[in-house]
Amino acid sequence: FLASELINGKPLAPDHEMAQTHGPILRNQTFKKMIANSKLMKEDAVKRFGIPADKIHVVYPALDTKVFHPVTPEERRALR
Repeated sequence: FLASELINGKPLAPDHEMAQTHGPILRNQTFKKMIANSKLMKEDAVKRFGIPADKIHVVYPALDTKVFHPVTPEERRALR
């Protein structure tokens, strides 16, 4: 919801598929625990949906540096 607002500059439309699928789950809190991918997402869920902070755990996305790493321009050309 917040990402859509920040990207599009307006609230997520009620008929948007994300609002229709995730909205009821978050509003009704039909889950035991929630995983947020950032502290910002957790804070927004607490504020927007009234989810108790202790029900939300933050797990940051992982980065595999063996796969995602800087390469030289020559290596980049060869990979392409």
